[in-house]
Amino acid sequence: MKFLNKIDTSLFKDYALTFLSFTLVGVGNMLIYYFLPIFMTSVDSEIFAVYKKTSSLLLVILIGGMGVAIPKFVLENDKEKALLIFFIGFVFSIFITTIALFLFLFFPEYFGQILIGKDFLLKDILCLFAIIFSGIINSTIYSYFRGIYVVNKANLLLIIISLLQILFVLILRDIYIYIVVSSLSIVLISFSFLFSTSNFFLQIKRIKINEFLKFKKIMSYGLLRVPGDFALEGLTSLPVILTTSALGIAMGGQMAYAMTIFGLILAVMSPINFIMLPKVSIAMNIEKDFEKAQKIIKQSAIIILPLILVTCVVLFFLADFISSSIFHSNKPIILSKYIRFICFAVLPYSVYSLLRSVIDAWYKYPLNSFNCIISLFVFGVLHFILDSYENGLLISVLFGYTYLGFSTYVSYMKIFKKVKC
Repeated sequence: MKFLNKIDTSLFKDYALTFLSFTLVGVGNMLIYYFLPIFMTSVDSEIFAVYKKTSSLLLVILIGGMGVAIPKFVLENDKEKALLIFFIGFVFSIFITTIALFLFLFFPEYFGQILIGKDFLLKDILCLFAIIFSGIINSTIYSYFRGIYVVNKANLLLIIISLLQILFVLILRDIYIYIVVSSLSIVLISFSFLFSTSNFFLQIKRIKINEFLKFKKIMSYGLLRVPGDFALEGLTSLPVILTTSALGIAMGGQMAYAMTIFGLILAVMSPINFIMLPKVSIAMNIEKDFEKAQKIIKQSAIIILPLILVTCVVLFFLADFISSSIFHSNKPIILSKYIRFICFAVLPYSVYSLLRSVIDAWYKYPLNSFNCIISLFVFGVLHFILDSYENGLLISVLFGYTYLGFSTYVSYMKIFKKVKC
């Protein structure tokens, strides 16, 4: 365990806390899907799963990259400007989302046919945007906390929201009411945490309108990240949307369940970027110590890759149990097959997740975003060629992630090849 001694104790503690909160939230999501068919119906569970994945893809576009832009600009500026930067990002995201809501209300047939294969009803649009608005509010506030380095508060926010969502599943009996009530609770809890920040209202009074123009570049920075974020999210959300549009909610729900498992595994990997990016960036760009950077990467690989491998093997063999006993699926054989395919896709994604921080730290242009876009293109071309909504679609997803992992590894190797030259 000597490699652990080389990692900054406070950063490792933050990583552990973040990992714990992400894992608890992931388990919470699984409990929601476990309880939904019991306290409501399997159809309600499928509807919820499709809404969640569809809204995830839309949220990536409508948040306008503020989930990354807010903490970046907060970290790079004085603490006195942190709240101003948050408000700029927050208002920008809400403005874009409000425009999108009106477009969906005016053209429900058009957007409905694209996303779920049938015309949107008013309740569909309201529930979809309830999830999106609450997600944007929670994500921007969470990003603000990360930017001002209030790690415990940020993690506690995620855990409380997850617990409330589980509680509402046990109390409410209508999926549409559940979506609206749980979304409102996310908004209220998120704002409560924000308002409890030290000297919050005092800082608001100090904000001047003319200062907003000084940070308008936050919007351009965020928007430039949207294509890459959309491509990365698209690899998990588009299979759900395509399946739902072609085969209906029931089959789309099975794909959404499988992608929920994928998201649970990603929770294991997500915190690694939090601990790696600052350390790798300092080692490469300030200290010019590339051996140290490689050592950090190897240490992270020792921590994360065995954990991912074991998780995938366990899920592969427990796929039948998960399908029938946790998701209570009406199509357990199909869902089991989806879950097993997803386990294979996790392996190349873990390479991307592990090395993306190094590429972000070294390259001045968004190479990760470019790799993600090409990966989505690979997925799209293969899906068009294979023209299948079962095995063909899953193979397309697998090849998309395989390209992402491979291209990330090649980009990583080029960095250290240049350095050695």
